[in-house]
Amino acid sequence: MNTTIILAVSIGGYLLFLALYFLLSSIDQKQSGKKYDFLTDFMFEFGSISRKPGIAAKTCLSLAYACATLGCLLLTFVPGSGSLFGLSVFMAVFSFLSAAAIVSVSIVPAYMFRSHLISTVVFFVAQIMVDVTASIILLNVYSAIHEPVSLLILAIIFVVLAVAKASILLNPKLSRWTELSAYMDETGAITTKRPRPFPLAFSQWLCLFLSILTSVLVPVSLYLVSIAL
Repeated sequence: MNTTIILAVSIGGYLLFLALYFLLSSIDQKQSGKKYDFLTDFMFEFGSISRKPGIAAKTCLSLAYACATLGCLLLTFVPGSGSLFGLSVFMAVFSFLSAAAIVSVSIVPAYMFRSHLISTVVFFVAQIMVDVTASIILLNVYSAIHEPVSLLILAIIFVVLAVAKASILLNPKLSRWTELSAYMDETGAITTKRPRPFPLAFSQWLCLFLSILTSVLVPVSLYLVSIAL
């Protein structure tokens, strides 16, 4: 299969399905009459699996990250990729785990603590490993042929993305993510609500938005590697 086609399908499919995910989830939120806040609300609350637009949105999310996984396999279609073949498959495995985890995070409610937290951690770790593996591939090729310099720049970007995701995951506030803020209204009654931002929910969205960069840059990077080989 032509690597240009894989590049186009991976990036084009990913961005299309991701856009549909946000569109359909927004439609579902509008139908429910609930206002959504990306700083305080969880991913599973963005589009309900009990309504058709929400189901379609979750499906689009899974298809988006399936396209991202395809992008990780670009080098497997390049003859003579050698040891990079194994690294590409290794990266694709983590990309698949990332896809499964983010879909789980978008479906499993937060009150199912164990399942929700495991899915979140798997998503973060898998995303970090995709970035690290991509950086290793780029550095291996650049150290061997010393060109083009764009490979080195992209390798550094992936390291920055990995560090950023790891920093979010290791944020001490995540250990207290169940804590709510208490407020007293005019009548003296005390009510509780999520602080803004709400650590776990905001972290999930932040990692997803960072994963957009990863999902687009990985196939681009591997395509440049295929040209350099």
